[in-house]
Amino acid sequence: RLAGMSAAFIACWVAAAAAGSGPLSDAQVSAYHRDGAIVVRGLLPKDDVRAAMDYGSQRIAKSKFSSYDKLSFHDLQKSDALRRLALHSCVPAIVAQLMESERGAPSDE
Repeated sequence: RLAGMSAAFIACWVAAAAAGSGPLSDAQVSAYHRDGAIVVRGLLPKDDVRAAMDYGSQRIAKSKFSSYDKLSFHDLQKSDALRRLALHSCVPAIVAQLMESERGAPSDE
């Protein structure tokens, strides 16, 4: 079942399971709720980030769109780097952790 999974992906999920909540610390989750974004240096392989950004820039340059928000799930089929970042990194675990924490986050209302 783990065939094809990167060591970083497996390590992330193992760490998340050991922590009982996710790969982010409570302070990072709180900062996300307070600021709307966080920076986690070294989280993703630089080569994959660079390749994904290059893919996005090329895709935008060839289209009428002017921003990365026009990328779609279809692009995961075309870019190995996007697929690795979206599916085989810590990103899914972090998204799940932040979505779960949203349930208990203070509301702006």
